[in-house]
Amino acid sequence: MADHILVNKKLKKHAVNAINQRLLINQIKMQVKSVNNKMQNMNQIKTQVESINSEMQNMNQIKTQVESINGEMQNMNKMKPFPAAVATISINNKKYGFFPKTNLSGGNFSNYKFTKTNIAGANFTGATFTGTNLTGANLTGADLSGANLLSIRGSGIIGKPKALPSAWSLSNGSFVFSS
Repeated sequence: MADHILVNKKLKKHAVNAINQRLLINQIKMQVKSVNNKMQNMNQIKTQVESINSEMQNMNQIKTQVESINGEMQNMNKMKPFPAAVATISINNKKYGFFPKTNLSGGNFSNYKFTKTNIAGANFTGATFTGTNLTGANLTGADLSGANLLSIRGSGIIGKPKALPSAWSLSNGSFVFSS
């Protein structure tokens, strides 16, 4: 009988150990499940952060575009529209006009088309006209002193400018450079 009691005690001890092991395993499973849930949450947060970073990159691109537009607008503010202007020029599909003797000195008119435009008497001192087309434009009394006329195009220019950059002249309605 003593052996029987000893066997029962051992069985109880094994049963208690097995129950404790199952409890421990269940606790570990619950902890693993909790960690997995936290990892899923972290992955969702990571995805959200990546989305926010992408949106921030898009916003930075938009900011750069806005800054560029603001810079262009500051340059265009030198030439405000006038209601009854004698001449108009188009900049980015917007028409701007100016009266004779308007001060446009230092402006950048590279690659503009002043074809058949009346810009008589305008002050273009020190302006840049690289690649600009002045075919048929009226330049009577316009001041182009110190202007950059590199690669300027045009023939049939009307009138005589008040001043031209050194080494430039107007002959038969066309600009001539002589070094």
